[in-house]
Amino acid sequence: MSTIIFLFCVAIYYVIHSLLAAKAVKERLYPIISKRVYRIFFNLISIALLIPLIWMYFNISHESIFVKTSITKFIGWVILAIGLFANVMAIRQYNLAEFSGVAYLSNSETQHSSKLNISGLNKWIRHPLYTTTLLVMLGVVVLEANVAMLGIALLSLIYILIGIQLEERKLIVVFGADYVQYKKDVRMLVPFLF
Repeated sequence: MSTIIFLFCVAIYYVIHSLLAAKAVKERLYPIISKRVYRIFFNLISIALLIPLIWMYFNISHESIFVKTSITKFIGWVILAIGLFANVMAIRQYNLAEFSGVAYLSNSETQHSSKLNISGLNKWIRHPLYTTTLLVMLGVVVLEANVAMLGIALLSLIYILIGIQLEERKLIVVFGADYVQYKKDVRMLVPFLF
């Protein structure tokens, strides 16, 4: 199997992930899969579809993008550690029961906060989970130093940038003028830059 086929499968994974998260698809599936368990179903499908991708990654030949040295490994581990630490800090700002879907088992209605959360990392960037995920991926790219991992990172970047646009449309509907002002005041992924 080639790297191109593998990366095509990664792209298909992202398409399926997006479709299952789309409101129109969810509404079509609600008669089959209850609203109460849909988020859990979504997460389980996402994990299940990752398993063959992981298997594929470890069973393709890897073409190097640069020679790994002790310096590049050190840099990769530092970036990865910073990304993981920041990711944990970002996750702490969210309701994990809601994110996992467990919160919906007792109540099928989504319970969104009526107040926009601009504390913690959200004070500096609008999408800290995406930023920290990209930082983790950069660390892994430096550590792995192969075309397949670079391809995953680039596909993930494209997926995240598209996802942010869609997510922000929903956030404007939920939070209105507060979110529009927040967008003006706070950068999307990189503090003071982007």
